[in-house]
Amino acid sequence: GSLASKDSTFKRSAADFALWKASKEGEPFWESSWGRGRPGWHIECSAMASDVLGKQIDIHSGGIDLAFPHHDNELAQSEAYWCEKGHVDPKNQWVNYFIHMGHLSIEGQKMSKSLKNFTTIRESLATKEFTSRRLRIIFLQGAWGSGLEISKTVKETAAKWEESIENFFLNVNDLPEMKDLSLASNGTNGTASSSDGALQEAQQAFRKALQDSFDTPTAMRSIANLVSTYNTEVNSDRHVPAATSLSIARWVTEMVYMFGLDATPLQPGQIGWSGSKIPDEGKPFVRALASWRDTVRAQANDESSDAKWPALDDIPGVQNPDNAYAIAYAAFSQRVSKLTEVSATKATRLKESDYLRDTVLWDLDIGLEDRDGRPSLVRPLSARARRERAEAEEKANARIAAKAAKEKEDQEKLEKGKLSPLEMFKTDEYSEWDAEGMPTKDKEGKEVAKSASKKLRKRWEAQKKAHEVWLKSQAAYIAGATSGIGRATLLSLCRTHSSSGSGLRVYIPARSKSKAEQLIAECRAVCPGGDFRFVEVADLSLLRDVDAACQSIVAQERALAGEHARLDVLIMTQGVVDFGVRKDTKEGLDASQSLLLFSRLRFIHSLSPLFPPLATTSPASLESATRIVSVYAAGYETASGTFYPQDLSLRQPGHYSFTNSRASAVHMKTLLFEYLAQKQYESRVSCVHVDPGMVITPSYTSKTNPLWFKIIYFFAAPFLKLFIATSEEEIGHRIVYIATSGRYAAKRQGDEGEIVMGTDGVKGSGAYASRSNGEVFDVNKHYEKFRREGLGEKIVEYTEEMWREVGEGRKFTG
Repeated sequence: GSLASKDSTFKRSAADFALWKASKEGEPFWESSWGRGRPGWHIECSAMASDVLGKQIDIHSGGIDLAFPHHDNELAQSEAYWCEKGHVDPKNQWVNYFIHMGHLSIEGQKMSKSLKNFTTIRESLATKEFTSRRLRIIFLQGAWGSGLEISKTVKETAAKWEESIENFFLNVNDLPEMKDLSLASNGTNGTASSSDGALQEAQQAFRKALQDSFDTPTAMRSIANLVSTYNTEVNSDRHVPAATSLSIARWVTEMVYMFGLDATPLQPGQIGWSGSKIPDEGKPFVRALASWRDTVRAQANDESSDAKWPALDDIPGVQNPDNAYAIAYAAFSQRVSKLTEVSATKATRLKESDYLRDTVLWDLDIGLEDRDGRPSLVRPLSARARRERAEAEEKANARIAAKAAKEKEDQEKLEKGKLSPLEMFKTDEYSEWDAEGMPTKDKEGKEVAKSASKKLRKRWEAQKKAHEVWLKSQAAYIAGATSGIGRATLLSLCRTHSSSGSGLRVYIPARSKSKAEQLIAECRAVCPGGDFRFVEVADLSLLRDVDAACQSIVAQERALAGEHARLDVLIMTQGVVDFGVRKDTKEGLDASQSLLLFSRLRFIHSLSPLFPPLATTSPASLESATRIVSVYAAGYETASGTFYPQDLSLRQPGHYSFTNSRASAVHMKTLLFEYLAQKQYESRVSCVHVDPGMVITPSYTSKTNPLWFKIIYFFAAPFLKLFIATSEEEIGHRIVYIATSGRYAAKRQGDEGEIVMGTDGVKGSGAYASRSNGEVFDVNKHYEKFRREGLGEKIVEYTEEMWREVGEGRKFTG
């Protein structure tokens, strides 16, 4: 019991306390000369302690809140009792030393059952928030006589202390010298370092702290300070003798074991607590894998390296089916043997390095830490590393789920807006509509009532807003050609938009409606939500027919999207490679050059009303610029062909050939693309000329090819397809990447981001010549002379003259 209340008539002194308390109804009781009752709180404890420990106690512990009155009262009654019961010396005290513990607090409140915030150690460990070691470290960092608040800061401090000691053990065990240093060494070898003195200071400070009323916080700091001094000396490249490292590690190990920070028995010569060493059966395999990874990472970081993939050596015991490390090593060895088929680029090397660290070794509970200029540190996975990875994966999965849910919600909203307000009321319910698609008469021919019309107008306005959002979400493309590279590119485009959930609207200019409809059916199977439109064009080599097709496209886009009409990407792949003699079109142009150059330029010119307004140089506005992609022969300026600046039409005797025609088209396209991107449509477009490389398209099997080419192709085709050529599907993926990547930006200031170099040698110039793999050709020096001579302006004048004559119905003879 507690002290009697102030108004009690039984209490004669403020120091009085109850020895026996009368029992109330329902309480436990014992019979006594004072009646039924039970012992008071203080006498209860005195009786139990005396019964077990006798007439004298060396150390009596308890919480600081028990110092008064409980322990004072225990002393008073116990010493009175034992003095009467046979103390040899009545002056002897019942308790020699009291230890009063500080309170353990959680979130600012003392932990107690009455506050319902009482948690046992077993329950704390079960939550996985603490390990037994971490909990002991937290307690040791607080003085036994002071209160301890388990706050976030206290937890973080304990985690840092543990991680520091853990890394110290790992680093010492990882020293090459440790493998040769005898465990029987006494830690002296005739050399000295500053860490030797630090060890002696730490030992003295540690002992002094424990002698000073078990000052564990100071003792823990002495260990941490010693480790910090040692790390500083090691990291400053000063030599620390192996024997010194061993002495420090042994002493730290012994002290942490003394504090109970490891439950396993301490072995002779042991360095570190349990979990800080790799099992012996795994060491040869794990170290070999880590060494392989170090080599691969060094190759990846050396840009001049062209070394092949390193091999993994056979290790005795690798076939042991009972050794998980051997099994993993054997499996990865097989993977390495197949890497000879993979190009050893920086990206692939780093990818394999990450796979080895994040999958193979992680599954073996092994972690790797990269260190500059030194082999990676191999260590058992810590609980913290596992927890951090689990938390990161959980957050990533949550982000993915949230993103998917948001995309689904947005897609559902977009689908509702797909229907144009002009069409929404054109059903059997009504018979007449105004220019906006609003019903004016019902199905019986009666005028729609004003009240009903107001309700319909509200629905119309809401649908108009939803439809505008849907229109803004639709990416507008124009893709040329219904076979070969053009078909493959369009199908890849469909796959991209189908997987991303974004809208897609494509105009397909083609001569054959049946082929176009067949391609559209394939596209819809891949991207059901896409809007694919066939645009008939009689002959893509004739500029007049191209103009007609473009007029149709502009009209359709404006009718569909109104003020949001636009063109995001123009991809042009039309044309065939003609290895025969020159053939002129009805308009006087070489048919091959017309398809590969002039009709493409005409597409750009005639579709310019759909280009965005003049953009600023901000990244956001530049990203809205129209991307123009022309697939032909970028980078072929000097590849077995002659360019004649004074004979752009190649009409002079001996000038025309397939290779010369190609050289002429490449030069003119490069200079015209610079003009379009930097002057005529500055910042409104970016132009990319792409070399697809070797792709076996229908051009190679055309009936119009000369006999000599057919014979060569017949014998070379199997070799080309097997070893050199890129598949149409792959080239389609690459062109879509180029058509949508931000690396080929419209003309801009500065070189922020991963913008590539333009044909004029300037990053972000707006005009680019690219390989299909995304790497750009460095052609600036080749064109410097032509630019100084004003050839670009001459080609512009030549093209404008051609268009003028053709537009007037004359045959071009320039």
